[in-house]
Amino acid sequence: MAKLTSKQQKFVEAYLISLNASKAALEAGYSKKTAPFIGAENLKKPQIADAIEKAKRKVSEKMEITLDDCLRGLHGIAEDDNAPAAARTSAWTTLAKMCGHFVERRKVESDGKLTIEVIDYSKAKE
Repeated sequence: MAKLTSKQQKFVEAYLISLNASKAALEAGYSKKTAPFIGAENLKKPQIADAIEKAKRKVSEKMEITLDDCLRGLHGIAEDDNAPAAARTSAWTTLAKMCGHFVERRKVESDGKLTIEVIDYSKAKE
């Protein structure tokens, strides 16, 4: 597997904080004009995707947090009548994505080309 460039490594680090590819691309030093396109493209690169997954696994193992823990926590917030409405809505949305009930579509235009990226959240169950 090819080693990451310094810009790619910065992208990975920024992505792990925001979980937003466009923001991560900006933080890594890509231009505002190309950040949405580059961010989406970077997530598809095997070496970057592997680096992100390894980092996520490392954090998960260190924190001893399982997917079940996350789902239970989110469900608790979603069902808590005392939680703010925004928190409950966010928890339900995240749960639906993680369970594969939502498919997100994003439009990205760069240099006159239209790219539609489909994110299938059902893979989060694996």
